[in-house]
Amino acid sequence: LFSSSLRLSQNKFHFLQKGHGSRKRITFKAVGLDDNRWHTVVLAVTGRYTILTVDCGTPLEELEIPFPDNLDTTGSTFFIASRRRWNGLFSGLIRQLVLLPGSDATSQICPSSEPRLSALSVPQALLHLPIKPSSTDLPLHPYGETTKTLTLESYRLCVSIKNQNVNWFLSKDAGDQEQSVIYKWSSRKLKFIHYQTLNTHSARDWEAFNIQDETFLAVANHRQGNRNHNIDSVIYKWNPVIEFFEVNQTIPTTGAYDWEFFTIGPYYFLAVANTFNGRSTVIDSTIYIWLGGMFQPYQFITTFGAIDWEMFQIENRVFLAVANSQMLTEEGKILYSINSTIYELSMTSQTFIKFQDIETNSALDWEYFTLGDDKFLVVANSYDGNSYSLNSVIYSYQKYIYSVCVCV
Repeated sequence: LFSSSLRLSQNKFHFLQKGHGSRKRITFKAVGLDDNRWHTVVLAVTGRYTILTVDCGTPLEELEIPFPDNLDTTGSTFFIASRRRWNGLFSGLIRQLVLLPGSDATSQICPSSEPRLSALSVPQALLHLPIKPSSTDLPLHPYGETTKTLTLESYRLCVSIKNQNVNWFLSKDAGDQEQSVIYKWSSRKLKFIHYQTLNTHSARDWEAFNIQDETFLAVANHRQGNRNHNIDSVIYKWNPVIEFFEVNQTIPTTGAYDWEFFTIGPYYFLAVANTFNGRSTVIDSTIYIWLGGMFQPYQFITTFGAIDWEMFQIENRVFLAVANSQMLTEEGKILYSINSTIYELSMTSQTFIKFQDIETNSALDWEYFTLGDDKFLVVANSYDGNSYSLNSVIYSYQKYIYSVCVCV
């Protein structure tokens, strides 16, 4: 028989484990939860590590109690807010109970604009289960509220406590998988018809390109479920024998939003705009080069919620412009009026180096175009932290720098 429990005192948070004839306890001190306010608590337990995160703050780590590698929960009983033989009163309302496979729920909850009120998102299909009690059965008590999340090696137990709302949910898989569709033009019906369905995860972009005589499709998978942004994006290759696209390569991405394919001489490149890693938008976006029949990392560039890459050439010079949408730090600070950057390929170092910073407001897209001998670059500004009604700007190339041409 194995059991584990959580105990909350005024300034301490205890994790207790009982099994194999022994009892063990881990205590996190100076954890101020008994203050009649909302709190989000994530307790992750895996192997010998126990990690506590409060309100998406700095994780507190302890290394003491080995946890079972495999925990069979068949026939298990869960006691929620049970005082059992201890004296005293407990008041609270359980809003959400989710049992999921996985490890650490922190990345699915944090960062959050309201860290004290964070909660795991539940798939829509689970919102209508018969185990959900009716609102008329809910007791109403104006007491302090708390949100708690317990994470185990094989299952994640999430308990959210909130006034006047009690919901219980049970799921084996929180990862919602969508399907994207390839349509083919029918010369007989004179319209596009369904051709092939591909599994994707909150897909944000498709990029079609050719390498030599082969055709590829790259999909930018943004996230799996509502919180997991660290997933694979996929490159598909056309199989002329079966006349379908097949998986050619998977590439780990971080909240991917855009792919940009381009060539330089005999070399093929593919750049991904990584947006968010679950904690911060200040992350690396990656440029890949085609070598040995697959894309391999060529250069990492730090971006800030990158949404779009735009490659263009001026004479024999090669440029890459990134649209940075926002700077969200792990401390929760958010900036929308930040620099987007134009990089130029240095033939000396054979890397892209910074050419010019341009201040943008949550930029979503760059577009390069020419009119006669004039070169232009236009940015789509979306939000400055206060308003969505903003000027987007067209820049003109003045020999060695882009300058403002007109605001639209």
